[in-house]
Amino acid sequence: LVCGDTVSRSFAINDCVWEDSIWKTINFLFCERCGCEVPGKHYLCHADVTIRHGDLSIVANGGWHDAGDMTQTTTNTAECTYALFELLANIKNNKPLHDRVLEEAKWGLEWILKTRFGDGYRVPTSSKSCWTNNIMGDKDDIYREAAYETIENFMCAGTEALASKYLRTHDPVLSTHCAKVAKEDWNFAWNHRFEEDFCKLDDPNRIYTFLLKYSAAAWSALDVFQATNDEYFKEKAVFCAQEIMQCQQQELTDWDVPFTGFFYDDKSHKLIAHCSHRCHDNEPIQALSRLAQAFPEHENFPDWMYAINLYGDYIQKASRFTAPYNVMPSSIYHEDEAYHAQDYDMGMIKKYLTDDECRENYKLQVRQGISLGKGYYLRRMPVAFEHRGNHAVTLAGGKAVSQAAIAKNDFDLMELANRQFEWIVGKNPFAESVMFGEGYDYCQEYAVLPGEMAGELGVGFACLDEHDSPFWPQVNTCVYKEVWIRPPLLWTWLAADLHGPAFVSGIAKPGSKVTFTEKSTRVAYVIQASPNTGWYQGELPSSEYQVSCDNSSREITLLSSRTYRMDTPFYDFRITAKKTGTSVEFEIQTSGEGLATISLRSSNLDLKPEIRTVKLGEAIAVRAELNDPKKPYYLVLAPKDNPRDIWEAFGY
Repeated sequence: LVCGDTVSRSFAINDCVWEDSIWKTINFLFCERCGCEVPGKHYLCHADVTIRHGDLSIVANGGWHDAGDMTQTTTNTAECTYALFELLANIKNNKPLHDRVLEEAKWGLEWILKTRFGDGYRVPTSSKSCWTNNIMGDKDDIYREAAYETIENFMCAGTEALASKYLRTHDPVLSTHCAKVAKEDWNFAWNHRFEEDFCKLDDPNRIYTFLLKYSAAAWSALDVFQATNDEYFKEKAVFCAQEIMQCQQQELTDWDVPFTGFFYDDKSHKLIAHCSHRCHDNEPIQALSRLAQAFPEHENFPDWMYAINLYGDYIQKASRFTAPYNVMPSSIYHEDEAYHAQDYDMGMIKKYLTDDECRENYKLQVRQGISLGKGYYLRRMPVAFEHRGNHAVTLAGGKAVSQAAIAKNDFDLMELANRQFEWIVGKNPFAESVMFGEGYDYCQEYAVLPGEMAGELGVGFACLDEHDSPFWPQVNTCVYKEVWIRPPLLWTWLAADLHGPAFVSGIAKPGSKVTFTEKSTRVAYVIQASPNTGWYQGELPSSEYQVSCDNSSREITLLSSRTYRMDTPFYDFRITAKKTGTSVEFEIQTSGEGLATISLRSSNLDLKPEIRTVKLGEAIAVRAELNDPKKPYYLVLAPKDNPRDIWEAFGY
């Protein structure tokens, strides 16, 4: 960019602007490998770290170190491996990157399989914070006891199942084994879900709540079902989704600034869900989104989409308070929640609130947020004590938004997810990239034992004292500049949704031209249909388009790495709603020629699901009563022959 005598440094504009960052993140993971020689970093390490389970023991090196201090946790290795396998599905056409990501994914998978005892017990956190000499029996050996942890077994089961699906053609023997142990590990978790959670003692930084437990159970059960076709796991995924939705605020609050769509720790709705440096905010919406994508004709589909719309409405409204950056805000807090910590099951709040001074400081931090009325405040940055740093909150929130965008096929939500990447690499108040080696003006970070690594991310922007604004001092120390694996794994997970073009294909009249005109720029992309078969296919940038062929047209949103099947002739629907009292009138304007069979379903409306055949080009009127006037309404329309192609109406 040139403005007078000022010339910017170069930057790319293309469909794959995040590819360099993915390569660098994979480099960081390689440097963080445990039990592997990394040239220029370390020799084979930690061969004398042992996990014991009765008379049994496992040498626990492998996977990736958790941070620059060489610790390690099952949570991060499991979810990092999952993120890598999810990314693989969207980079099949980029063989060098695909093969490198697959190599790293299998490295993590090997550790997950290696460190399970086969009875529900597996390796918990294995603290190191030092190099050891790899000689067993001397004074620097590290020993830990195995743990039976519900949420980690769910996560490992999901990872094993996703790996099984992907490895069917690459390594069928390993794929079969992964499917077997995924079923076992998921059932170990399910059968143990009501028992005391070991990680309350083992890993106090782990946020362990009813909401997150059932979120992990839902998305992992879906993966196990898709890997094994065992209906039992589909039923469990659907059941867990109901538990998740009961943790959501679905009524408009009576605050001065009303909100809906956020989540509580459990069904009691006592404490709004908070995460800080170790964030899992993506997992409830991820579970619901993936269920909606997998089962668009399920009877619960409108309820899943209703919850996703509620969340999307919440996060779009909340992110306006961080404009012009539109970075994910932390959470909504109540000023007095610190004084009721004994009522909450588990979380950072219970760990830190040990005396009146801490409780008063907690309240002071809450009150620095944006007042919503009745003692509630929206905090841009998490309320925190010694663990301050926000990259995980930013990126996990971005993943939640991208998953909502995929379920809804919503371009604005996906652009909001993109803002989270931009915040990390320079679109922030410090005009500085905080991924080492990516972009410009990146800084040194706190990588204690391995040293600086391209692709590393620290814990993230902190806040000063009780203030609710980002703080990034030049001093290089923990915890905010400490290199951790969680932000890079969340970067990888989000990149699976944001990287690459959209893929379109379909059948048109042989030899015809299919024209996609981008609505914002009016740039047209033309794809020629085969003169013999009429088949067409192509790649397009993520955007909103008007697509036309011969005499038919429609509007379509195309999202990165998503696949769209669009046969001609095209048809389109446009839904408008008018609420009067407790009644909602919908007008559905159709376009196209001929007949179309559609389904109409809803949530919070007295409207029975119906399938009707409509004449295209005419308007349809639908009237319904609200079931609960305090909640928003939701209507979804889908063609019977393509139930994933949906049109929605959501409002208050």
